[in-house]
Amino acid sequence: MVTRTNLNEPRENYGNPTLTRHNKQWILEGITPAYFAPVMGVAGLGIAWRISSSQLGTPTIVGESLVLLSFIIFLVVSILMTGKTIFYPASIKSEFLEDAKLVFFPLIPTSGLLLSIGARPYSEDMATVLWMMSAPFNLYFAVLLTGRWLFNAHARHSISPAWLFPIVGNGVVPIAGVPLGFIEISWMFFSVGIVLWIVVFAALFQRLVFDAFVPAKLAPSLLIILSPPATFFIAGYALNSGKIDVLSYALIYTSLFLFGVFLLNWRRLVLVPASITLWSLTFPLAALTIANLLFYEAFGQLWQWWMASFLLGLTTLSVSYVFIATGTALVRYASDRSVS
Repeated sequence: MVTRTNLNEPRENYGNPTLTRHNKQWILEGITPAYFAPVMGVAGLGIAWRISSSQLGTPTIVGESLVLLSFIIFLVVSILMTGKTIFYPASIKSEFLEDAKLVFFPLIPTSGLLLSIGARPYSEDMATVLWMMSAPFNLYFAVLLTGRWLFNAHARHSISPAWLFPIVGNGVVPIAGVPLGFIEISWMFFSVGIVLWIVVFAALFQRLVFDAFVPAKLAPSLLIILSPPATFFIAGYALNSGKIDVLSYALIYTSLFLFGVFLLNWRRLVLVPASITLWSLTFPLAALTIANLLFYEAFGQLWQWWMASFLLGLTTLSVSYVFIATGTALVRYASDRSVS
């Protein structure tokens, strides 16, 4: 099968002609775990707006509506992934066996963990079930991928920001788990995640500095680098009952420093062909926004209020932009297929 990652690519440049006769095959075989990225981005933004309602005085309905939307997206993508598993198991198996594609599978349990956070104010039982279903799978993928990294040879250019996905999930586990009473196991996920982040980030940084820059269509994925320090700050905040310690300072200011680096180079991250990779912009910004809202909650300084407000606006704008860009590209792609 030939798949097209650039949704703006002209019709004449892509595809197997048999795909135009089998829309089910196009949809189901085209869906991958990477399509859970919108769930993470929208859920993260919804949680940020929920927190901002108490810290910044924003309307509560915005956050709750976004959380509901993230559940709907999760349901749709899950149905499509289930259909693919049933009708095209060979495709799922090939993705699972390929390291470059396996790194996207942790997006599924991480999405479940974020939905657990979203559901907790309404049903602690639902939140607990989502956590108990998602946390073990995140651990499984973290163990599986670490084993693949250690025991299989990898070229340096094969290292990508997507390697951080299972590590980010390790940070989300305590954020969702601590309020539900899963304290000790949350410390385990946090500790392992911090160590893995340092190791993988060092390897990734070396690859980015000394090898060729990532292709333009993958440039938005660089923002994933923001996710671990921001996520682990939030996790540490939950584990330490709101106390800001030395590690917390290191994490929040590292996040802000990296954000400054990316902000200066925003054109290379944003002005790229529309694809699912654009959604890489959303969750990292949402995590950074939540971290800064909690930082403001801890100290209440004026600059923290401005920073949190700015990031909330920027993340909202980013999610809206990615929604419109990818939605428009998908409509154009579907229209091209119908014409063909």
